[in-house]
Amino acid sequence: MKKHFFIWSLILGCGLLVKSTLFAQGLDSPFDPHLQYSADVVFATEQGGMKMQELYSDNGKVRLEMVVNGKPMATIIRPDLQKFYHVAVVQKVVLDLPYAPDQFKNQVLAVTGAHGKYETVGPEVMESVNCIKYKGTAGADKKAFFVWIDAATKAPVRMAAQDGSFIMTWKNYKAGPQDAALFNPPADYKVIVPPVPEGGAGASGGGK
Repeated sequence: MKKHFFIWSLILGCGLLVKSTLFAQGLDSPFDPHLQYSADVVFATEQGGMKMQELYSDNGKVRLEMVVNGKPMATIIRPDLQKFYHVAVVQKVVLDLPYAPDQFKNQVLAVTGAHGKYETVGPEVMESVNCIKYKGTAGADKKAFFVWIDAATKAPVRMAAQDGSFIMTWKNYKAGPQDAALFNPPADYKVIVPPVPEGGAGASGGGK
């Protein structure tokens, strides 16, 4: 479950960062990657597992905070710097990783619809919010999912796989600019750059 949850954290971040592109039937992606907001995101699986993440989004930058095995952790996604930062709060350590969403390409496609297809289902109330419901398909297996977007703000409200394998719900949505410090490694944490694959050398250093 730990690995599954970690991957989905990245997927969620990438999903909110995807640049809007034109899709079949003339529809843009319903996600607005430039929204400034914070929210609690509840992710539930068909096996009954449930996790909650605190999400902060500001013009493409994303921070996800979570508790894994009783320990607080965070993922900071900075496409502008081409970086993923993974923050271990207890150890005061930050892993400085390259921004490589292609490593999760199939999963990202499955939930964001990037380079996929959307069709409008119609208006529907979800979580007491007036939404526009969309059906999306993406990936080689054409897996279908539904997305509910706030009709007034374009904020995400819910995402659910058609086969019931997952449901993602955004709660306690608060619009507005976010503190810039949320999207940078803490200055007093040790920053570690893991070794580069293919025999390249890594480096480590103090806080940035």
